[in-house]
Amino acid sequence: TLGFNGAFVKNRVISLGALTEIVAGTGITRVGLPVGTHFTVGWLGVDPNSGLPIYEDVNGKPTNVFSAANNRAVYGTFNPKFTGGANLDITWKGISVSAFFTTAQGIQRFNNETFFYETTNANVQFNKRVDMLNTWTKPGDITNYQRISAQRQFTSRDIQDASFIRFRNLQVGYTYDFKNTKLGVRSCRIWAQGQNLYTWTKWQGFDPEESNNIATYEFPNPKTYTLGLDINF
Repeated sequence: TLGFNGAFVKNRVISLGALTEIVAGTGITRVGLPVGTHFTVGWLGVDPNSGLPIYEDVNGKPTNVFSAANNRAVYGTFNPKFTGGANLDITWKGISVSAFFTTAQGIQRFNNETFFYETTNANVQFNKRVDMLNTWTKPGDITNYQRISAQRQFTSRDIQDASFIRFRNLQVGYTYDFKNTKLGVRSCRIWAQGQNLYTWTKWQGFDPEESNNIATYEFPNPKTYTLGLDINF
């Protein structure tokens, strides 16, 4: 037996009463835009001559000046555009195999974890990414990590694709029917199950399946294994 299900979600804010928009942190609720839209300054990279970050101004043009006045709402939303699942059930004689996959696509999430791993102007007590060994040190360096003396800001650099496909569950079992029921046992089944076995994603945080618009070290879905025995009297 093979089954699929899925749902597309498309939405936009049509009214905020007397207001046209509400800004909250790195998010915005604006008439005409989807719920959960990101609102931040764009990131273009690191100037190889100075090691300073290059941002986007409100018109999308390069600038070395960071300003909240350049925040734009063009970086997607943390609400998925599509969610779905697929299941497979196989039975043959006493053997059974059941597999379940889930997916969410079209998600853009702000990765706060990356910010703390890469910032040098604050949060020095946090461990840093090994990639920061490639931090800019001299003119001509081509890197995505700005000079240490430059302040790290929240920008679109930290917005990542959090779409995923997750191997949610796999169960394998064998059922044996007793022909002789004098012992009072009609059948027994031994089975093994694994949950959250693997996740295909580009997300760099703990878990793409966060419950909000930013990654805040939320405890990830654990990988678990279970072994069971069912006896039918």
